[in-house]
Amino acid sequence: IPNRLGWMVRTTAGYVVNTIILLVVLNVLLSVFYSIYGAYEARNSNAVYKKYPKLAQMIAKLYPSMSQDDISELLRETWSRPLVSKSIVGFGEGPYHGKFVNVTEAGFRLGPNQGPWPTVRDGKSVVVILFGGSTTFGYGVTDAQALGSQLQPLLTRKLGRPVVVYNFGQSKYGSTQERLLFEKLLLEGQKPDMAIFVDGLNDFQFTWGDEELNWTSYVG
Repeated sequence: IPNRLGWMVRTTAGYVVNTIILLVVLNVLLSVFYSIYGAYEARNSNAVYKKYPKLAQMIAKLYPSMSQDDISELLRETWSRPLVSKSIVGFGEGPYHGKFVNVTEAGFRLGPNQGPWPTVRDGKSVVVILFGGSTTFGYGVTDAQALGSQLQPLLTRKLGRPVVVYNFGQSKYGSTQERLLFEKLLLEGQKPDMAIFVDGLNDFQFTWGDEELNWTSYVG
């Protein structure tokens, strides 16, 4: 009986050890697989590559200083964000925090040296609110490359005093939505020294039908 008991213990222990080794090996293999698969998905899980798979190499040339993974992440962050419902204006950019694209709860895109919100009128800084469509927002470029981020240091140099720009560019906005957004901000007590409206593409190039003007169709 002792010999039989010993044999059963050794056999059971062998099964347990072998099972543990098998699970460890399986976990390592799965880790490697998902690491490779995750990298592949990161490069291919954005709307631009899915819609234009043959243009991946050409698109990469537009971002010479970025890795393929970073390009894919930028495009994913740009195009995977659904618009959200908003009072008065109907819809707009929702809050988002990513590696390259960041939008505040107030709906403006963050940039380097971003000023505080609500705006501060201290008599020293010039407060500028920027309005426009997706081009103004900076679809396809990083926070630092967006129009508001480029405009802030330019105006600071030109005016010779600190300038704080708030980029309220919104996807699909034309002059009507921008005016409504401006009025909404004024009603909320935001009174900039300057408001800049960047228009043209959405107002004059595109012909909007009833379906496109249905704001609820844009909200994810």
